[in-house]
Amino acid sequence: MRPEFINGDLELRCPTRPDALIDELSSNVFILNDLEEDVGGYFFACEAAAGGVDSFFEAIDKTCTIIEALSPASETLWKGIQSKVLDLGFESGNEGPPYNSDIDLGRLERLCKLGISLRISVYQVAEEELPAT
Repeated sequence: MRPEFINGDLELRCPTRPDALIDELSSNVFILNDLEEDVGGYFFACEAAAGGVDSFFEAIDKTCTIIEALSPASETLWKGIQSKVLDLGFESGNEGPPYNSDIDLGRLERLCKLGISLRISVYQVAEEELPAT
């Protein structure tokens, strides 16, 4: 199995739940988490690319497009969120050359303009997916 992109999760952390923003996002995303954290504050995670995408480029593009289209009221709430992270998940694979890909400046500029940080998560291949030896 070669390394491959799995998903892109948008994670938001803030002191309180931004109700109008979450309500608006909910119609365009698949919600993964919507909860108060034990340590105080609020955590929301979603997949903007619910329904599948073929690449992390699509995950970035769909996430940015959804946020760029927010209503003025939700945009104000968005700007007040302290932590906005797009977590791009990859499966490590166990064969083939190392996986590498560049993120072009246009996509990076969109993310920066929206205040979104990037996280890259690499997951170990599940044992049941490894070829028998």
